Amino acid sequence: MTWQSFRPGDSLGSRGIVKRGLYALAVFKHLGVNPAASSRLPSAVKLLRALNDEKANLCDALTLERTTSAQKTIWEFFVIAYIAELRRSRALQLFPREKLDLALSGAEVESDDRNHLHRNTQFELYTTALLAAGGAEVSVGEPDIALTIGHKVYGIAAKRMRSLSPSKIEERMLDGARQVAASTGEGYVAVNVDAYFTGHGLSAIEEERHRLLSEKVGLVQNVYLRHFGPFKHVRGVLIFGHLSAWDMSRDPPHHSTVYSTSYQLFNDEERPGDYERESAFWAGYSARLDRQLTYLRSDEFNGP
Repeated sequence: MTWQSFRPGDSLGSRGIVKRGLYALAVFKHLGVNPAASSRLPSAVKLLRALNDEKANLCDALTLERTTSAQKTIWEFFVIAYIAELRRSRALQLFPREKLDLALSGAEVESDDRNHLHRNTQFELYTTALLAAGGAEVSVGEPDIALTIGHKVYGIAAKRMRSLSPSKIEERMLDGARQVAASTGEGYVAVNVDAYFTGHGLSAIEEERHRLLSEKVGLVQNVYLRHFGPFKHVRGVLIFGHLSAWDMSRDPPHHSTVYSTSYQLFNDEERPGDYERESAFWAGYSARLDRQLTYLRSDEFNGP
């Protein structure tokens, strides 16, 4: 299991995240996507602006929850918008307008969401953006995303986990495996495990953060090891997680975030060449993604 993650100090300040939210709204407007003022992304920008102007109280538990959700909403749509701007000539091929409209809808905080399709679609688009940010050749395709490695196209099924129940994890992952088999024949399952970190603080100790991340990702890994050996059409599992915390002892309060990415490949001894080619691709992808996201979170960012 290979982890790539940000250190707490890489977290953006609220003014920096507002800047990226406004950037995302401008890119989406250019694409003909104009979310209502009451929808998630504009609401997130409005809330963080109020915090910057000291018009919101961070001592209130609901405001903290809304602010944490707003940070995540803005960051993920910002990455999507950045890639859309870079791929301007085919932005709507990567991120179809109807999917952007769907992803931008939904409740302000996930616990109030009655329809999981909005955030499921957001994860699908965000995964597409992260793959493109690491230099992968991706497009809309079955089951959710088409990934080209060399001369071969692999399907990616995007699955956002909402339960710690082993049976539910197994159900979602095996559903993704079936979707891959029915579409491109071979591919990957991309898994979002944000729900696994609800209620956990972000330790300042790096080893403790990795321990928590590894513990929760192990829930997915157990399913992978138990089932995916026989399913050789699944070439690997991509795992994305988001863990954040507030330090209220600082003035102003400090918000830290880790966006972790992980992958594990299936080593088919009958096809060693495929495994070597895919291993080289994902190793290079991880290094490129880390550089790109570090830039996007830095003060040097001023657009593509």
